[in-house]
Amino acid sequence: MDFATYQSRLPADRAPLAWVIDQVRDNLLAALAALRQQADAGGDPATLARAGHLIHQAAGAIELLGHAGAARVLQAAERAATRGTDIGATLDTKARSAIEAGLHAALDYLDALLSGKDEPALKLFQQYRALAEAAGGEPAHPADLWDHDTIWPRPPRDAGAAPLVAADRVAYERALLDILRGRDVPRAAAAMKAVAAR
Repeated sequence: MDFATYQSRLPADRAPLAWVIDQVRDNLLAALAALRQQADAGGDPATLARAGHLIHQAAGAIELLGHAGAARVLQAAERAATRGTDIGATLDTKARSAIEAGLHAALDYLDALLSGKDEPALKLFQQYRALAEAAGGEPAHPADLWDHDTIWPRPPRDAGAAPLVAADRVAYERALLDILRGRDVPRAAAAMKAVAAR
């Protein structure tokens, strides 16, 4: 058994999360209070910047613990909260609701991890997508919340297989280009198959 397989069979260590969860919760609840204050006070950009700073601290702590998916949700919330602070813009109701839902969902997710549930961060995708829309950046994709490093198995080495020579590589790439351009696809597919069979 290799080390990666051994490590994946070990139960997750919840102690580091237990050490920081209270501070993370305090930061996120203070950020929520700042968002409510901003809504009540009529849009002070400094309050939004403070909320963004609190969310940033929580996201950093969670990312350091290796919970990349939850950290990305919090980072999207930070971007949504601070989106208009440089130009004095205020949050609209939809963005504020997305941030509140995202922060609550992230806290619930972290609490579930702390209680021993092995839940994927992908369950936060609905909130992440709403936050990404509110932040106005790149569109959200479910793969953004994937927490695990993928370790690809090495294919078995065929002792009888010879490496491709330069001419074979050129023929294969030329045939692939013809397929991508839609030129004589049956001939190009046959050429690729012939090279792969060598």
